[in-house]
Amino acid sequence: MRFSLRILALASMPIFLSACDFFTDPDDHDGQFYFSNSAVSPLDFKIDEQLFSVKHDEIGMVELKPGKHVLETSDGKKQPFLVYSKNQGGIINPNRELYYTYNMVYAIENHENKFSPQNTEVVIDGVTLEGPIRSSDAVFIDNNVFRCTYPIGTPFPEEIVIYDKKSKGNIKSKCFRKKEFIDFYEQESGEALHSEQDLLNSNDNSVTDEFDYRIPTVDLSNPELQKRAQDYIALLNEYVNADNAKKQEKIREQYTKLAMDNTNISYEKIDSEERVKYDNFFRKVNHIIRAGILSK
Repeated sequence: MRFSLRILALASMPIFLSACDFFTDPDDHDGQFYFSNSAVSPLDFKIDEQLFSVKHDEIGMVELKPGKHVLETSDGKKQPFLVYSKNQGGIINPNRELYYTYNMVYAIENHENKFSPQNTEVVIDGVTLEGPIRSSDAVFIDNNVFRCTYPIGTPFPEEIVIYDKKSKGNIKSKCFRKKEFIDFYEQESGEALHSEQDLLNSNDNSVTDEFDYRIPTVDLSNPELQKRAQDYIALLNEYVNADNAKKQEKIREQYTKLAMDNTNISYEKIDSEERVKYDNFFRKVNHIIRAGILSK
């Protein structure tokens, strides 16, 4: 999978125009949650008692404010969830379809080698691809993690324009529905994704991101580290129940202070196994505190 390159164009900003006159930030998706339906029959669901009926191949979007919301599927199953301030939107996926995110390098000529998106292995219909691609079938796909500049249904532009003359390039990402990604792959690579043999394994698909935000636990022998871990756990228990932006911001401030105190830990006095366990625990804590949407 070696086609993650597009053109970066430099431009000067006219001094007689303000930025808001001609430029909107494509990375700003605050509160914008997309949904789609690849099935033949309509997809019906409710969010906060508002009914959505999504036809075959249709894409929709709902704007949600920070706070508590409820997703209700067509069989009456209700799933409470929280939207957090400083979210970047995402995908609401009641039918558990597969979605993908792919990173594209935009670079000035001869500077493309300076950018290296992280590669991952993903299986699509029995075919293993390796490249800057990730996948998920979670009910709530968090764009704070997927980081899609361009949402489902919106293609990568052939080039982007920047106004910083020192920049040599950038990495942009896009979210895809499954068929949308297969079409993108085949167009960019010039080859079919499937062979006759592959079609026998068409149900073989992998997921890289499960968005499992369960509060972590850890058992440490070092009393200082264990005390800090318990402080984080207590903070997270508050955070996953913070149903308004004010509460969320206050807890994030407490988290920032607690995280900064990590620099005062005397790591040289702690054995390596304990450090690894604590670092893995802290990484999970960080994932939750930086989430844009969480199921309850």
